[in-house]
Amino acid sequence: ILATSVEFLALLLVVFAAARSISDPIKKLKEGAGIIAAGDLNYHVGTTSKDEVGELSRAFDKMLTQLRESQFRYAELIETTPLCIKVFDSKGNLIFINKGGREEHFIKNDADISKWDWLGSIDKDYRVAVKEKIDKAVLGESSSMEIRHTSEGSRREWCAGTITPVKDETGAVKFILFYSADISDLKNIQLNLEQKIRERTEDLLKFELAVENSGNHIIITDPEGVILYANQAAEKITGYKKMEMIGKRPSLWGKQMSKEFYDDMWRTIKTEKKTFKGEVKNRRKNGEEYTAEAFISPVLDEDKKIKFFVGVEWDITEERKMEQIRRDFLSLASHQLRTPLSGTKWMVETLQSGRLGPLNQKQKEYLDELYGINERMIKLVFDMLSVLKFESGVVDVKKQELSSLALIEASLSNLLPAAQSRKIKITNLLKNKEDIIIETDQEALKTILDILISNAVDYSTVGSGQEVLVDAIEHGKMVTFSVQDSGIGVPETEKDKLFNKFYRAVNAKNHKPGGSGLGLYYASMLAERLSGSMSFESQEGKGSTFYLNIPKNVFQKVANNK
Repeated sequence: ILATSVEFLALLLVVFAAARSISDPIKKLKEGAGIIAAGDLNYHVGTTSKDEVGELSRAFDKMLTQLRESQFRYAELIETTPLCIKVFDSKGNLIFINKGGREEHFIKNDADISKWDWLGSIDKDYRVAVKEKIDKAVLGESSSMEIRHTSEGSRREWCAGTITPVKDETGAVKFILFYSADISDLKNIQLNLEQKIRERTEDLLKFELAVENSGNHIIITDPEGVILYANQAAEKITGYKKMEMIGKRPSLWGKQMSKEFYDDMWRTIKTEKKTFKGEVKNRRKNGEEYTAEAFISPVLDEDKKIKFFVGVEWDITEERKMEQIRRDFLSLASHQLRTPLSGTKWMVETLQSGRLGPLNQKQKEYLDELYGINERMIKLVFDMLSVLKFESGVVDVKKQELSSLALIEASLSNLLPAAQSRKIKITNLLKNKEDIIIETDQEALKTILDILISNAVDYSTVGSGQEVLVDAIEHGKMVTFSVQDSGIGVPETEKDKLFNKFYRAVNAKNHKPGGSGLGLYYASMLAERLSGSMSFESQEGKGSTFYLNIPKNVFQKVANNK
């Protein structure tokens, strides 16, 4: 019995020891699980037994090591990210901000976080919205928004933020994650773009308002001439409503000109891709004809392809009527003046001749003065009739083969007496060169040369040393005639008006009070009729040089233009 009792006691001790060897590690594992669940990942079970429980504890320690490493990497990622990461507790109180956030908001250490007025760093116009979103996160609602900061509270002006509640297994909010990224550059680009869009929209509205209320007829067509837009003036001038015009062509009121006119128009705007300008006859919806000055311009894309056409018309019907009345009046007045002026000239010449009796010196002076005034009146009437005739389109260009040298000599022979009386020398420089043969209108070219040479003589200072130089130079298919003087010149401020009708420079009026202001205007129109152009160089007080540039064969040039 004693031996049996001893053996039983020994067996109990062995069983108890075995149970302790199993239960203690399991108990330690249980305690460790509680510690880890509380957030301490530095706990170490440390069981060295070789059995299954030991294997389990070592696996548990390995898992903790991996968790600690993951936690470290996650913490390092949070600290090094350029994002600003804030963490709020379940009541909305700030409890953490990462390194990027601290740098962004000028926070030097962790102790400053509890004192930091994070809401004060936000622009006052955005504070209420951010606080509302934090309050909604406390209730479990996620949200995002753009936030503007104050310059005192943040290095970044604009950021895009996301507010996300983190919940436990029961669905209760444990904490709130608020992370934001800097979008200052993008936001400023966006704001600048929005500003430009607003400005462009305002400009477009102004342009639309200006176009719509313009007194000029304005339409826009596609590349084939189909109308896409018409303003109110187009309705008023043509008599057609917008809806009647949209989808149609301008031939709805046009088609009154010749085929050659429209062929030239389409070649200019569609083939050459240039602006066409011309005077057109149109017909309103009620059948009434009207005259318009038309400008049609192609609008090109970046590949130089036509996107659309813009057509602008001025109704000049009344202007043309008034102009015709003016021309008729001037023509009538000029013709009526020619007869008495011619009669006056004849009577003055009769008195000057002495056939009616001898004249004393005073009478001769008066008659000479009267003769000069009458001559200026005759010239004025002649100039007005010439201009009226030219503007009426009744001047034709006649084909003649001419010697430039002979033409200049003919002009000089007529003006030589006037030049000699003023002690001014006229030199034909072409005499020392090879003659230039041209085909043009003799009367038109001689008239231009007469005007230029006469002006050079008239506006040179009386006295010795004054000289007028006339020349002609051939270059390619063109010829340039030049007339140079050393007279009064043209003031710089008046150069752009010199070819205007009736215009005379101030110093020209002082130098020669009598003058119509039609000479250079008429000469420039004749030059244009000869497919040429006029220009000049001048310095006040030092003289002028006028140039006439025309083709050697004006008729070939005109034909090519057509």
